[in-house]
Amino acid sequence: MDENALRRSVSYLPCIRPGSQSVVGGQAARLRRLVRFAYREALKERSVAQTRRLGLPPALHLPTVSSRSRRLFPQYPHIWQVGVDSGGKPRRGDFADAETLVGYNFRHKSQSLQAARSGDLLVYRKPLENDQPYHLMLYVENAPHDLAVYHNGAHGADARFAWCAPRNCSARPTRCGFPPATTPTS
Repeated sequence: MDENALRRSVSYLPCIRPGSQSVVGGQAARLRRLVRFAYREALKERSVAQTRRLGLPPALHLPTVSSRSRRLFPQYPHIWQVGVDSGGKPRRGDFADAETLVGYNFRHKSQSLQAARSGDLLVYRKPLENDQPYHLMLYVENAPHDLAVYHNGAHGADARFAWCAPRNCSARPTRCGFPPATTPTS
């Protein structure tokens, strides 16, 4: 898999204009889920139409993940494992909530921010919330300093991607992770 290309695209896409709806081409109300948006778009073939739809600057170069690597996702855009069927085989979907992303799709890497690399998922456990116990952020290295990019949780016109310095986040991440190299969604 083209891990560096995937990491760069996943981390750059939501950082184009943090705080702006146009970071997803005016679709913030529909594409409220940062992690799913970033990975889905990073895996697409690059085109002028994609650049326009996402509101990306034409001069921005996002690396392309090779067609060979894209074959790891034969059910694209259903890239996330969402469970297993009665035969024990993975079930795939285009949507997975935070708990499912953490449980099925990302391997645990570390509890230390020092181990994080661009495109890694930062997982924050919200101990007092049983129905949505995780808050997810994407880690971005050197942009011009390290950032944690996240969705603000709002809906409609108030929905935004935002960022903070990871050291200033309210708590340490419970874990950092990245999809396994052999099959990014297992």
